[in-house]
Amino acid sequence: MWPFTARCRNCAATVILKIPRWQNVLFQILGQIAFWGILLSGLLVGGSNVIVAALAGAIIAIMIAIIPGIFAELDVNR
Repeated sequence: MWPFTARCRNCAATVILKIPRWQNVLFQILGQIAFWGILLSGLLVGGSNVIVAALAGAIIAIMIAIIPGIFAELDVNR
């Protein structure tokens, strides 16, 4: 599991976000596939659509990469 931690300043409790590694890797790969697919479709159309396609691909890839964090488990340690 890939941990992300945050610590409370008042009570010193630690919250850990646990994402399974396979899920993190899977969504990183899907994000790359989506980015390159959108970018290549923008290249096929031509013109200034390449810049728009690159920005859209980057936004979609970031959104896909965030998905595992939404469904991850939170573990609180005191």
